Order: sequence, then C-alpha cells, then structure tokens
Amino acid sequence: MSNSSSLDDLFDLYRKSTSEYGYDRIMYSSVSNDIENDHNKTPCLVQNYPEDWMKHYIENGYIQIDPVRRRGCHSTEPFTWKSLKDYSELSKKQEIIMSMAEEAGLHDGIGIPYRTPRGEIIGVGIASSAKGTNPEEHIGKLYMLTSHFHFMYQALLEKNIIKTDDDFTDISLTPLTPREQDVLLWCMKGKSNWDISMILNVSEHCIDFHMRNILRKLNTNSRLTAVVKAMRIGLIKP
Repeated sequence: MSNSSSLDDLFDLYRKSTSEYGYDRIMYSSVSNDIENDHNKTPCLVQNYPEDWMKHYIENGYIQIDPVRRRGCHSTEPFTWKSLKDYSELSKKQEIIMSMAEEAGLHDGIGIPYRTPRGEIIGVGIASSAKGTNPEEHIGKLYMLTSHFHFMYQALLEKNIIKTDDDFTDISLTPLTPREQDVLLWCMKGKSNWDISMILNVSEHCIDFHMRNILRKLNTNSRLTAVVKAMRIGLIKP
C-alpha cells in the first residue's frame, strides 16, 4: 500500500489484504458529529457493501440511529459489532438494523474510528460476507492494516487536493453546472455511472460525458478526489 499512486489502487490492495482474514466488505466514510441532523448526507469515500443494503439503509434513514456510527463518534479504539450491547443498551430498532445487516451479508463486523487533523471523524466498517470469522482474534491485525490504509489514503488526498488561493480562484472560474453537481452528489453516495444514468433517466454515455468534464474542471483523474475537492471548496454540499 505504501507504493500506491492512486486512491483506487490503494483501496484494492487494502481489500485484498483484509480478505485474507475473511473480511471482504469495507465502508470508509466521513462521520458527522451531529448524527441527529445528519439526514443521509454523510459522504462515503469508498465502499463495497451490498448495493441493496446500502439503498435500504439510506432510504430508511438508518444513518441517524445506526449503533455502529454512534459508537464510532464517541470512541477512539476499534470495536467489534458484537460488543455494542456491552457499550450501551440498543433500542429495538437498532437491534433490527444489526439483524438486517447480517441478513444482507455483513457478518462479524468491526468498527474503527479515526480523527483527522482537521477535526473530521473517519469511520471504517469491516465485515465478512461469510459467517465463521472471528473478529476478536483478528481485530488487532485488521486495525494495523486499516490504520496503514487510512494514513496512506489521507496522504494521497492531501497530495492531490488544491492548497493555494490561486488554485481556488482558478476553479471558481469554471463552476460545475447543475447537472454536474447532481452527478457528483450521486458519486458521493457511491453510485456508478450506470446507477446515476438510471437515477437521472439519461444515457450512461451522457453521465460519462459529465464525469469527464467534472474531472477536467477539478484537475483530477479520480472520482473520489473530485468529490472531496468539490466539497472542500464549496462546489457541492453534502
């Protein structure tokens, strides 16, 4: 991972590393401190959770009561999803969320929170699509792997994100169109070009065209970096 030159390559190597321990499902996202008012808008930076589960999770507003996210906002240590009941009593709806996550193929989960120098909270959820893994046995190794991934990911972001006043001025001269903003907002939610074309009822070719324009305007070749850049300079708001 230390030699990765792109965010996509870094995530792929990280996923392969965790898969060796039986953990093949990953969610890496920015977590809001204000969960009560976080209406499904917290940006997912990268993830490979089951699409059906993510759609159900977002549509039903689970983000506001998800016990994994709540624990992550108040913890600095990795924890197993099984230990959530030891941390605080779960409501009936929270128990249902955890049960449904298992039915969706997210087993033996582990939560890992990080604080960035800018005060952001980054939450990592790792799970197995197959039963039988032992989170208590592997949590230490997965924490080390995840920490390395997290610090490399943040370093690559900092390397690519605009930093000078001149850069801000240059980008402000070519603002995103309303359609480009829509496309990027759906990218933020982890949607593919095909998914976005279905949502916006246009051709996938049209979405490809908008994405090329977005990447050109933001001077990047990564969808993930484009989302973060646009948020940092106010071109889109999560």
